[in-house]
Amino acid sequence: MVLNRSDFNVRTGEKLDDVQKNDVFAVKTVHNEYRARAVVLALGRTGAPRTLGVKGEELPKVMYS
Repeated sequence: MVLNRSDFNVRTGEKLDDVQKNDVFAVKTVHNEYRARAVVLALGRTGAPRTLGVKGEELPKVMYS
C-alpha cells in the first residue's frame, strides 16, 4: 500500500553486484544498471541483521532495524 502512494521505484530479488557514488549512485545488479539519488539495501531478517562488512557501515546514517 505504501509503495502505491509513493513516488519511488523498488527493485526486489536482484543480486547487487556494485554500487558507486558520484553525483548520483550507479547501481549494478545481475539484471540491470540503475542511477539513483538514494539506495536502500534490505538485508537479513528481524533481530539478526546481516552486516555488509564494508568501510563506512559504522556511520550514523547506516541503520540496522
